[in-house]
Amino acid sequence: MLKSARLLAVLGLALLAGYAAAQDKKPAFTQASKDAPMVHVLSGFSFPAQIGSFQRDSSFVYNEAGDDVSVGYHENAARIVATLYVYPTHGSTLAKELAMRENEVSQVHPDAQLISSGNVAVTPKQNKALFASFTFVADFAGTQQKLLSDLVVAQMGDWFVEYRMSYPAESGDMAQPKLKLLLQTFAWP
Repeated sequence: MLKSARLLAVLGLALLAGYAAAQDKKPAFTQASKDAPMVHVLSGFSFPAQIGSFQRDSSFVYNEAGDDVSVGYHENAARIVATLYVYPTHGSTLAKELAMRENEVSQVHPDAQLISSGNVAVTPKQNKALFASFTFVADFAGTQQKLLSDLVVAQMGDWFVEYRMSYPAESGDMAQPKLKLLLQTFAWP
């Protein structure tokens, strides 16, 4: 009986400690109101409700530490879906990160064809970034269609900033200036 009581006491303390730790866990994002910017607590990146004609529509935290996050945007006229990711570099280089993300695109879309790659500048400060553009066929807005997809990877200190933007190939001419504006106006801390 004494062993059972001890076990229950230990389990009770463990549950209380877990509850207390969960209560102390800070959110990955802070936000004053629905239309206010979402600020990633650990990196300081601020995701506004609107960037040019892009409207914020989602956010996701990929791990318990809250250091790997994304915020989704959409642009209705050119039918663009854009996701902005912020996550730690863990000592990796920009070139290795781009190669890893290109490999992800190929794994998810086996028919993906690389159509261009190189250097690009992002943010109002013209920070250096690397890009790769792909084409593939996928379901988009409920229809199988040919898509164009741009991947941009940049680095700020110990953080990678990744932009993934996909849109119907037929919207390419309309999408390009909107994408350029997104890349140029999303400001970093």
